[in-house]
Amino acid sequence: MAEVIVSTSPDLAAGMKCVTESAAGAIGITRGLVIIIAGSGVQLTLAAPVAGQDDGKELEIVSTTGFQHTIYTPANGINGAYRTFTFSGIIGAAVRFRAYNGVWWVGVTASAASPPEGGLS
Repeated sequence: MAEVIVSTSPDLAAGMKCVTESAAGAIGITRGLVIIIAGSGVQLTLAAPVAGQDDGKELEIVSTTGFQHTIYTPANGINGAYRTFTFSGIIGAAVRFRAYNGVWWVGVTASAASPPEGGLS
């Protein structure tokens, strides 16, 4: 069951919301902060963002409990290829989703840099 947290934060006043999730169910916001406070692992669903309408929105989800919570999206809803995100089970685990073109994007990928010819000096 989600509970909306009232705050005087200027960000929240600009249209962001902060909600707590204590049980399995749907995440009802597409922008803001979701704090998972469930006393066991929960399964939460997250609707796909609407292309053009939700582009650029950010949704951060933080677990305050040490359980492996799972976020489910429609097929290919995360990074265009995945539909689930599972928390590590560590208190403070978090994920930040960014909406673009009907998909939630998450993560950082870096390519390995090659040293210059002749090695590093």
